[in-house]
Amino acid sequence: MTDEILNLEQCFSLKDLNLNGHDVSSLGLTGKSIGTALNFALEAVIDGTENNKEVLIKLIKENADSF
Repeated sequence: MTDEILNLEQCFSLKDLNLNGHDVSSLGLTGKSIGTALNFALEAVIDGTENNKEVLIKLIKENADSF
């Protein structure tokens, strides 16, 4: 089962995201808000959102008031 999950290249950590802190900071977020936004993106990907930089940036922009 573990091999099957790894072969699907699913995202389970921040390093697996197709988005990083520099991408988030370019949206105007700073400090702890960057980490909060990255964790938000990770949870979204785990829940089924596409692990795509443009999709995740849009999602963060839409929820920026939460960070």
